[in-house]
Order: sequence, then C-alpha cells, then structure tokens
Amino acid sequence: MIRIETHLADSPLTGQSKWWGEPDMPEELNWPTVMVRDEDGESYDDPLTFVCQIRCADIAPFDPHELLPHEGMLYFFAAIDYFLGDFDTPLQPDFASVDTASGNTLLLCSDGLCGYCTDEQIAQTLQDSRNNTAACADGLVQLALDADGQDNICVAVATVLSNDDAPRESWLKRLMKKLFN
Repeated sequence: MIRIETHLADSPLTGQSKWWGEPDMPEELNWPTVMVRDEDGESYDDPLTFVCQIRCADIAPFDPHELLPHEGMLYFFAAIDYFLGDFDTPLQPDFASVDTASGNTLLLCSDGLCGYCTDEQIAQTLQDSRNNTAACADGLVQLALDADGQDNICVAVATVLSNDDAPRESWLKRLMKKLFN
C-alpha cells in the first residue's frame, strides 16, 4: 500500500508530482480528449480533466522490481466533470439498477475484455470460478491476454451475498481497522 500525504506548496510545482491544476506537459503532447456525439449526431473532441501528474523518480523507491519507468512523468486525465459538479458536461454517466439474488455473480469490465472475448468464453470463465472472485477476475484478464487483446483490460467481479452470508462487520469498519490498527 502506498499512502499519499499532501501539503500546500510554497512555490510552483513545475516538474514535480502534483494533483489538479495544470499539467507540465511537453508542448508536443496534445491534451487528451474523448470523442463525443451530440444530439444531432455530430462528433467532436471533448477535453478530459487533468487529475494528477506523478514524477517517476518519486515512485521508484516503491518499485524494487522495476516494473514502472523511473524517469519522466506519468499524466492522469479522466472524464470526471460530471462528478465534479459540471452537470452540463456531454459525458453523462449511465446509472442502472439490477435485481439480484444471493449467489449471483456480477461482472463489470472494459472493452479490453468484452472486445476480444466472446460472451460464451466470459460466461464459461465466470461459471468455472464462481466461488472465487479473485481467481475469476484473474482468469478473465488472462482470457483477454490470450486473445491478443491490445486494449487496457479492467475487470471487477463480485458475488451477491445473503444477509446470512454477509460478514458481521461492515467492509468500511474492516478497512479502517486494517489501515489504522
């Protein structure tokens, strides 16, 4: 676990890790956008919101196996305007309510999985590891990698519990104990 502590800066954070504000992007790097279609069917690029930049040298001590770059800057942008209070943004989230029963398995995934694997392959993997959500998620990611997936692969798998199956302590209390005890 990496805990990030923040404090107010006394001077500009040019070239440093930072949250929000303006990124220190090289001039040749274009601001990231997402293509949006308006109600008339016309498409245009909508700029993403800058979230943070992380100087790779700052995270090098946490990467002893050298899986990440140790030079340069990582920039993070997201389509989060709606969640920051801009309710007129063209990128509106989709909210859905799903009826579930105890024992149901829920899958939330990116097109990095469903764009490269068939529904039948995904269903079989869910069925084969229905009692182990971590193994199921790992299996689904491996399935996409084996299909030569070229996109990012995001997978979340959950099993619906009945009240009898649910832990006595809330997940938040268990998390707080783990972090602060």
